[in-house]
Amino acid sequence: MSKVFTLSAVLLFASALAFGETFTGRLVDANCAAQQANAACTPTASTTSFALQVSGKMLKLDADGNQKAADALKASNSNADRAKNPDAPDTQVIAKVQGTLKGDQIKVDTIEVQ
Repeated sequence: MSKVFTLSAVLLFASALAFGETFTGRLVDANCAAQQANAACTPTASTTSFALQVSGKMLKLDADGNQKAADALKASNSNADRAKNPDAPDTQVIAKVQGTLKGDQIKVDTIEVQ
């Protein structure tokens, strides 16, 4: 009986780790944010490295997450692509990311640009 209980507890703990968290925040160009702390760093179609600004913290996306963010940004109709109109004011790009946080990096499962 104790083996069954122990196995159940281990499986419950492992399954809890397998589920990701949801992070909602401002999607930014990670290279810009690393160089210019006070800049808007709005991502464009040419951005290749992304981060999510959540509650004052900058959380970088993993390599797979960067590709997913680029695809989601291109698919959205947001004004983030300033290449269309370079004179447009900076607008924030809000993203909802499902994934697992490890240190200051999110291993992205899904991303939705709002």
